[in-house]
Amino acid sequence: MKSKFIFTALIMLPALLVAQSYNINVQLKGLSKNRKVYLQEYYGSAQRPVDSTMSGENGMVHFTLPQSKATGLYHLKPSGNNGIDFIFNKNDIHLQTNLFHPIDSMEVVKSEENRIYFDFLAQRKESETKLEMLHPLVLNYPTDDPLYDNIKSRYDKIQWEENQEFNRLIEENEGTFAAALINMERYPYVDTTISIEERNAYLREHYFDNITFNDTSLLRSPAISSRVINYFWLYRNPNFERSKQELEFLDAADRVMLAAEENAEIYEYVVDYLIGGFERYGFNNVVTYIAETYQQSGSCTNEKMKKEMQQKVRSIQQTSIGSKAKEIKLENPQDKEIALSSLNNKYTLVIFWASWCPHCTKMLPDMKQLYDDYRDKSFEIYAVSLDNTKEEWTAAVEENKLDWINVSELAGWETQAARDYNVFGTPTYFIVNNNREIVAKPQTVKAIGKFLEDRL
Repeated sequence: MKSKFIFTALIMLPALLVAQSYNINVQLKGLSKNRKVYLQEYYGSAQRPVDSTMSGENGMVHFTLPQSKATGLYHLKPSGNNGIDFIFNKNDIHLQTNLFHPIDSMEVVKSEENRIYFDFLAQRKESETKLEMLHPLVLNYPTDDPLYDNIKSRYDKIQWEENQEFNRLIEENEGTFAAALINMERYPYVDTTISIEERNAYLREHYFDNITFNDTSLLRSPAISSRVINYFWLYRNPNFERSKQELEFLDAADRVMLAAEENAEIYEYVVDYLIGGFERYGFNNVVTYIAETYQQSGSCTNEKMKKEMQQKVRSIQQTSIGSKAKEIKLENPQDKEIALSSLNNKYTLVIFWASWCPHCTKMLPDMKQLYDDYRDKSFEIYAVSLDNTKEEWTAAVEENKLDWINVSELAGWETQAARDYNVFGTPTYFIVNNNREIVAKPQTVKAIGKFLEDRL
């Protein structure tokens, strides 16, 4: 009898595992019925699609996540509106908030981690608002006036109270994903009366004092990438010539990678993130330095990472300004193959985008206006979608009336063209001339417009 019970349990176990799932219920007050809502997951600063649904009555949105979904920060994005981040940690979630003021009006009905997280966001917003109002007075109010000491004292007290609250939340909720996120938001205290140069010098030395890069779950959020990029801002000086700015960034890169050495997975992510970011802004000397210097994880060479870095450097060289643009041959919504090389316009803008990308949706109105302004002046747009399904891709094309050239492999980030062009985020732009040479890699629609205005 006992063996029969064990046999039956073993048969049922896979079914029980498959059935394990978690309900995500969010009421977005102010969201009309039958609006498309996207659920996205973070990997670093990138957002990847998970699912989509239509809103119900009173702005109710429901998703089901399987046991296999990783703990992390997820993003709920209603079409045409700003979204909200929330924590998923293998528990059911029920949130209620106002679509237009999500943090201020957030009510966590079910999910202890999200209660911790949104309480922290609200408290931080309140503190930062007070500090922003007091900061100009601390800097500019006459120090010999008796009132100055009161202003300075109040400013210091708010900073101290904020830091104490961070410490309390972290200690009381040790081991939670919420506590890990909050810990990444702790910054060293700096005397506000010192100069900007002194402040930056202090922060450069003590920026990583209170944090460690050893929790890989944080890769499922923008926490690590935000912390890293904020450090590089301490080294940015708009008055520097490009060569001097690059030297500053090399110093910052060394310090960041020293801090990231604790964990191989995070180390590799930071290397990849820095290479992608500096390549995007054209700092190729920094890219080459990072790729050649930091191909090791800990004390052992990671051959897989080394090969990936070498390939990335080659991709960067192949997509640098002046290089020949790789051929792209993909099908449009009518299943007709269109090659990039078949276009004879003076300039073609190659866009990598996706229907699930909120930044892409935001840029579309300005891009459409730009296209209308220049389409009769030997200008074309060749838009490569990184969607996975034809339905969502074509729906976005039709809904937004995108009448330029639209093509897709329907392979998401695995699209060959995305790999050939070293695309790590959307939207990404390349301007190609009629000799199929890359002549510009603009970052914004405004920059694209300026390029065309000067040449067409």
